Amino acid sequence: MRKLMKKTMAMLIAALALTMTLGMTVFAAGKDTNTYDFVTSQAVNAERGGSTQIQLFAKERFKVFLLDNNSQDTYAVIDNGQDIGNASVTVYIGADETSPNVAVLFYAYDRDFYDCVNVRVNGSVQQTVIPGTPAGSVMYDFSNIGDYNAFNQKMAAAIYNAQPGEVVILNTGARFNSFTTPVRNAWAARPDVTVAVRFMNQNQPCTVIVPAGSNVNALFNADGYCGFMYLAGLYGVQ
Repeated sequence: MRKLMKKTMAMLIAALALTMTLGMTVFAAGKDTNTYDFVTSQAVNAERGGSTQIQLFAKERFKVFLLDNNSQDTYAVIDNGQDIGNASVTVYIGADETSPNVAVLFYAYDRDFYDCVNVRVNGSVQQTVIPGTPAGSVMYDFSNIGDYNAFNQKMAAAIYNAQPGEVVILNTGARFNSFTTPVRNAWAARPDVTVAVRFMNQNQPCTVIVPAGSNVNALFNADGYCGFMYLAGLYGVQ
């Protein structure tokens, strides 16, 4: 009887130990799953034409994507720790980056999880200035830009960042023939700026001067567009 009781007790202890082991294993697995989250630095700052670093800790491999950037010279490089552990990612900001904020998205491989760090972009947008323009004016050359959105973003930045009372000459070339919403918003915020638009019409160079103080919002249609020839009809061609 005593042997039977000892045997029974041993079986109960073994079963309890097995139950505790399984329970700890399940708990540990759940804990590991919950600790996959990235630990990243908070919002950071960067100067246009400069760079900034983001520190993070990750328990799995990750990819990096940039959102809301408008310059091809804005990109990110994983310096180390692409797989597991501490990592450092450098974000380079293009000198012509027009976005005030760039979102850096960290995305885990093979799993629907991500974390995001915001980079605040400081400093004025640097544009290509053509020498020899008249006194009191500055000319920007956008004739070689092939993307319509970038074309408008860069012109918007040129107007918005102009000096008080400046004459901004926009050399647009022959590829595009209209403004859209980003230009309207920037232009409406700077009623002190005179804008001269240089464009090509039927292979002929045209210049339209829109004086400071004009009702900019009235120049754009309901869809947010303003054609260069429409401006020519209102203000004449130089």
